[in-house]
Parts: sequence; C-alpha cells; structure tokens
Amino acid sequence: PPSPYTDAELVGFMDRNGLGTVATRANIIRTLLERKYIRYSGKYVIPTPKGLFFYETVRGMKIADASLTSGWEAELAQIERGERTPEEFLDSVLELVKGITGEIRRIQRPEE
Repeated sequence: PPSPYTDAELVGFMDRNGLGTVATRANIIRTLLERKYIRYSGKYVIPTPKGLFFYETVRGMKIADASLTSGWEAELAQIERGERTPEEFLDSVLELVKGITGEIRRIQRPEE
C-alpha cells in the first residue's frame, strides 16, 4: 500500500490531481473525517475500514475519476460565459448519477 499522507501532503496530492480548490480542500478532508472514511494515526491520515470499503466499491467507476470534477468546473465556466445552460449541465449530471447508481446496484446485487 502507498505510504500514508500528512495533512499537507494530502492537500498537495489533491492540488496536483485537480481535486477541490484551495478554498475547499480542508473542508473535503474534514467531511471525510466526519463521515469516518479517514482518521488520524499520529500526524498521518489513513483510511478506515469504511473508507476502504467505499473505495473498493467505486474504484474504476466514473465517480472516482478526478477528471469528473475538473470537467464539471469546465462546464460551469461555460455556463458563466453563456456557452451552456444550467439545465444542460444538470441534465448531464442527472444522466451520470443514473449511470453510477445503476453500476453500484449491479455490484451490490449481481445478476442471477
């Protein structure tokens, strides 16, 4: 397994991989802590069994791809410039959610 990260290393990883913004990264980490997906072991942030289960469930899915959030940011910028409507963006998010939900359901209840 990879070495655990300190807070600063985790924020650096998030920055290099386009996860969150400077203003939201600390809140993302706080939310993961509150939901018990991660915990501290000394100065290191490590995943909990719940966090590892969640990761294994979504690994390889679109929802776990960092390009998803950067793509959304690009689409929101298009809305700001008037190149796309909010409704078009929300429709695409709805389709994505339907696809991901179906994918997770298939994993949880494999076809017989």
